[in-house]
Amino acid sequence: MDKSWLKFYSEGLEERLVKFDGSAYDQLKKTAVLYPDACALSYYTYRITYSELIDIIDKTADCLAHEGLKKGDSILLALPNIPAFIFFLYAANKLGIICSLSSDIVPKQLLKLMAIEEKSKCIITTEELAYVLDEITMDTNISLAVICSLKDMMKHYPLFKTWFLARREGRFRSPKYQKLKSIKILTWKEFFDREVEKKEVTEKNLSSDIAFYLNVGSASGEHKTEAYTNGSITSAVSIVKLGLGYADMPKTHLRSITGIQNSYSSALSIAMHGMLCSGIEVILMPFDSPGVFSYTIFEKFPNIIIGYPEMLLSFMDFVKSNGRYARKSFAYVRRVISVGAAFPTLQKKRFDDFLAKHGSRTRVQVGYGLTECLSVCSLNPLAESRNNSLGIPLPGVIMKIVDSKSLMEMPIGQKGEICVYSPTSLNSVLEDKEATDRVLRKHRDGRYWVHTGDIGHMDEDGFFYFDYTEKRCVKIGGRTVSMRAVEDAIKDVYGVEEVCVVYYLDESETVHIVAVVVPVDRFLFDNDKLSELKEKINLECSLMLPEYMRPSEVQYRASFPKSGLGQIDHKQVEQDIIESRT
Repeated sequence: MDKSWLKFYSEGLEERLVKFDGSAYDQLKKTAVLYPDACALSYYTYRITYSELIDIIDKTADCLAHEGLKKGDSILLALPNIPAFIFFLYAANKLGIICSLSSDIVPKQLLKLMAIEEKSKCIITTEELAYVLDEITMDTNISLAVICSLKDMMKHYPLFKTWFLARREGRFRSPKYQKLKSIKILTWKEFFDREVEKKEVTEKNLSSDIAFYLNVGSASGEHKTEAYTNGSITSAVSIVKLGLGYADMPKTHLRSITGIQNSYSSALSIAMHGMLCSGIEVILMPFDSPGVFSYTIFEKFPNIIIGYPEMLLSFMDFVKSNGRYARKSFAYVRRVISVGAAFPTLQKKRFDDFLAKHGSRTRVQVGYGLTECLSVCSLNPLAESRNNSLGIPLPGVIMKIVDSKSLMEMPIGQKGEICVYSPTSLNSVLEDKEATDRVLRKHRDGRYWVHTGDIGHMDEDGFFYFDYTEKRCVKIGGRTVSMRAVEDAIKDVYGVEEVCVVYYLDESETVHIVAVVVPVDRFLFDNDKLSELKEKINLECSLMLPEYMRPSEVQYRASFPKSGLGQIDHKQVEQDIIESRT
């Protein structure tokens, strides 16, 4: 196969790839042995070295073992970017416990479904979800809940302005909750401050062991739970280090920050584990608002910024509109990595000009990745960035353009499905072999390739380009939204005969999701019933879907255009919506 991109690698780059044999915890501990006194985590005024971090993780693991959790069990981690997330992530991994990664803003019904599907025995979450724990844990295997506060690792309330901004958005609350008789509830302090017996891990954690569950949309466009091994996440470290040019520990201590929620693959593999195992300090920020993001950057001076295009552009607009920051220097910024969604050329140029105006010598590096590969697959080199390009594959990753049916590789310049082979790829879709086989397909070379569902092409130099997608998905703020998942939330509402969810972009390139509904016959000409049905649909979406996935509009139709096989013609419905807007 054609690997024209290799000419952009420095000599011997691929030979420097290191395969790590062990768990994510083992990999972090190895880094801690090399740099025990270097700062690993920064959380407002709280700073912790690598040796201190390992000590806390080990004690957290002992406390989990004390509660009877063991290898093969599953726990649900629904936390924002706070230190407790790191502690529990690696403590569970040390014991061979599978971590299911979610978010503290996921609706309670979805958390319950995850807990049932993944047979979770413990939930780690925030005060904001504590008052609905009885609803989340009912009819599940959960017997323990640990409640973590955003204030847990703070010596005092620092950065008043940050908290003010957070409170204004309604994210900083300490609601009262009651202890439940059905499950054991402990605060972080109650959980961690106990005297427990030290747990010696006698059974080795293997690279092939399942380590994490990610609850996201798969390449099929359906909401699935995807399983990843230790090998998936440990392989990401070497790939990211070589791709960013940090194969060796930087001579000066570097700091990184991200605006990505930790339940997303790029946050887990690059912004968290990838940085920590590269000896780079990780700045934690529990709120993803532009104001808090900007204020934290100016307080902490990160050298590496990782975020979605939307977050980076919001940061730029915030700085421009705030006189206090308008003349601040970004000379300390060495890398800006954009992941999760396409970065339009004109907007990228605006951001590059913004960086240059504020004294930074770097430019945005646009990457391409998908959850099924856990990490970024390709990246535009700083010295050879090309407009609208997805970049070239990172060391250790192979990409190609194929005909989806025959699996034959397409000639240079011709469109086909983008396929990726990477050691970071998912192991399986949990308890769904059919979905796994759709995503991971064995080609004639004997490798299992991830079929992305994205249509693109490759130029003569090995740069890849995105043309369009066959998946009924869209990126909103870097998060994948499946139209099918929204339809699944609406289709069982009483009064809905059929539903088709589509999206369109307005002139400012903002995504709008539209739910088009065919109601049952007796609703068609009754405006009161149609208004009531719309209220029911909006209520069901608020219960079952995160806010960013909810339709901004509900429309009614008497019927849908159908294909020759009797299926809804989604493309025609989408085209009709777009034409009605123009």
